[in-house]
Amino acid sequence: MKLSQLTYGEVFTIDETSSYPKLRIAGGYLDMRDEILKKVDDLPWELRKLSDEEIAKKLDMTEEAVIDWRLNLITKYENGIK
Repeated sequence: MKLSQLTYGEVFTIDETSSYPKLRIAGGYLDMRDEILKKVDDLPWELRKLSDEEIAKKLDMTEEAVIDWRLNLITKYENGIK
């Protein structure tokens, strides 16, 4: 899967590093753990979508906490990268 195939708000991983989930936002993506914005149109690597359940297990969180985290980041970065 490529970045351009993901929709706004979907979470993915690069190189199977599910402990560092990335959030698709307008204009690129956000590293969820470090809140580092990356302005890109696409990436040269294959990506894999992550479910809230996968993230919760990997980071020892509840699924509800992951959903809240993701939604808070979506709200915070709703205007994407300029």
